[in-house]
Amino acid sequence: MFNMLPQSEKQMIKREYLRRYVAVTLIFMFGLITFASITLVPSYIMSNVKEKILSGQIDAAKNTLSATEESQATKDIRNITEEIRVLAPGAMGVNNHDVFLSIVTNKNVGIKITSMALVRGNAETAVTVSGIASDRQTLLSFEKKLNENTLFSNVDLPISNLTKNKDISFTVKLKGKF
Repeated sequence: MFNMLPQSEKQMIKREYLRRYVAVTLIFMFGLITFASITLVPSYIMSNVKEKILSGQIDAAKNTLSATEESQATKDIRNITEEIRVLAPGAMGVNNHDVFLSIVTNKNVGIKITSMALVRGNAETAVTVSGIASDRQTLLSFEKKLNENTLFSNVDLPISNLTKNKDISFTVKLKGKF
């Protein structure tokens, strides 16, 4: 079949077709963008609200963690201060080392010291010495040497420590201002 339209009419119909095609495409795109925007706005608003809530919770957790860390740091400082106080020289300027050295140098050959504990008090410091003595005479000699030492104001050897003749387990409590 022959097309009887002149060339100018054909071009005008093609332009009209192109205009209508572009108009329909633009309307469709505008409708699609509008629909997408309407459906995404609630999600966007919810995301923003959740972000604000979570950032508030994170800030609260950081503040709580900071307070916990500060309290742990305070505890650590107290512990270190207590350890320094125990290791520091006492009221008379005597080191713990000197006290323990004095006890060890006063022990006899038959005395085996198993433990020594130092407890600092406000007025006096107490040292508890435990060990094993080979016989009763050796233990009494050790007590006498400790009594002669001017560093100790009181030497307490319970009589119950003297019930056995050999291999005597003993505990001596020494007090002094050191």
